[in-house]
Amino acid sequence: MGSVWDVDNWVDRKVNSFIKSFYPTAIARELDLPLNVVFERLLQLVKDRKLILNWEIRCPECHFTITTLDEFPISLPSTIFCTHCQDDVELSLDYIFPVFSINPEYKEHVRGSARERKKKRELALAR
Repeated sequence: MGSVWDVDNWVDRKVNSFIKSFYPTAIARELDLPLNVVFERLLQLVKDRKLILNWEIRCPECHFTITTLDEFPISLPSTIFCTHCQDDVELSLDYIFPVFSINPEYKEHVRGSARERKKKRELALAR
């Protein structure tokens, strides 16, 4: 079983990947950690401005992502139109999911730090 710090390492490894967003369940499975532990750590990384948290509203019938919100909806309409099903579907909290993405500013910071380390190594080897 992994540790909570493995979540940070996982995020840092994804900075240079093509992943646009990810779900806590993917990390929990990959690191063999309880979902609540992963979610709490990801929320801390949001507070630290390394990650961005959005909320997906999915269709309860086909699981298509209907919309993505920047903030958790305080009030919900009773129904929402699914463009995939072409129907109004009942909406409940069970169909709202957290989705995380890496903050572009943090990506640039990590990439910049890596470039600096590379330059320092090259200078050290040149001596």
